[in-house]
Amino acid sequence: MKEIKVLRILNRLNLGGPTYNAVFLSKYISSNFKTLILAGKKLESEESSKFIADKYKVKIKILNNMSRSINFFNDLLSIYEVFKIIRKYKPDIVHTHASKSGFIGRFVCIFFPKIIVFHTYHGHTFHSYFNRYISNLFILIEKLLAFRTDKIITISETQRDEICKKFKIAKLKKFEVVNLGINLEEFSRNTDIQRKKFKKKYKINNKKVVGIIGRLTKIKNHKFFIDVVRKILDNRNDVVFFIIGDGEDKKELIHYAHKKNLIVNSTKKIKKTYDICFTSWVKNLDDIYPGIDIVCNTSLNEGTPLSLIEAMAYRKPILATNVGGVKDLIINGYNGYYTDIENKKKFVNLLKDLLSKKSKCNKLGSNGYNFVNKKFAHNILVSKMEKLYLNEISKKNKNR
Repeated sequence: MKEIKVLRILNRLNLGGPTYNAVFLSKYISSNFKTLILAGKKLESEESSKFIADKYKVKIKILNNMSRSINFFNDLLSIYEVFKIIRKYKPDIVHTHASKSGFIGRFVCIFFPKIIVFHTYHGHTFHSYFNRYISNLFILIEKLLAFRTDKIITISETQRDEICKKFKIAKLKKFEVVNLGINLEEFSRNTDIQRKKFKKKYKINNKKVVGIIGRLTKIKNHKFFIDVVRKILDNRNDVVFFIIGDGEDKKELIHYAHKKNLIVNSTKKIKKTYDICFTSWVKNLDDIYPGIDIVCNTSLNEGTPLSLIEAMAYRKPILATNVGGVKDLIINGYNGYYTDIENKKKFVNLLKDLLSKKSKCNKLGSNGYNFVNKKFAHNILVSKMEKLYLNEISKKNKNR
């Protein structure tokens, strides 16, 4: 078979699902494929995910002018740079991941009509990020870009239905659902030792631990989580809470926690007593999940939260707000629970119940591991995408 060249373009190299997705697809896809990955710069408040690529020995070329924010001059430079790379590399497939790279990559491909174009929505910005007018502009742009997209990939059924049916970005036949993938071999099974290290490091004795993992930005809705912390601690003192991650809202969230009369630990020197701990970014998953008893997610908008998939891989029960692809991850009462974003009272009550029932948490955690093993193993991701690539190439050859 002739070598198939894939050019993969990421928004930026920050911790999260897109980097794992791109790296696994590049590392484990069959030898018939040759892949080049491009990525923009991460924000200063974000942790780099370059270590993931380094771990799997996957090379990534950084586009220094491409970043998350809109900058007319830098975006033009990025368009020109991607144009030059495509002209030199001559890919058969261009696969963009997320919004900025999706715009630049697909716009450039207008000038290369023979290239097959894939685009993956790891989330979307059609609500809760911007005001109505900007959101509508982005929706219009995405509808136009869909004309230069052969296959649109979503990472959950709910996300597909939202993007296709609610926002009408493209017709259903153009969509495919391909779940995120994780390498289950990476997840430590010697969790007792890791749990003891976590407890010792953060000076936790016999208290239960509830954690939330992700960027500290408004879309992740951490104030909801802090409100829940306050409600829980009004009734019990045998639990401590962790906010794991960093971002532009960190100072605001620490201030908000203080306003709620919570004892905050946010320094490298761990206090003996605290209610909530801000850890900043933690690269090694074994340094986090074994020490947490329950993992939460309180986002206003999501694709498929990688933190919840990782939590299930570590056999942890999960509790989340019902947004985006969350309900494709959680079967209520089987591996965790989800609630409506407006129903903070129910979220609090469910968390109280989980904190009081260890055997129930163990059962949910065990079910969660089985669920992830069947749906989110990285080999499933690679196999599905490889079939889609080959199918589109076959269709293209027939139409010649």
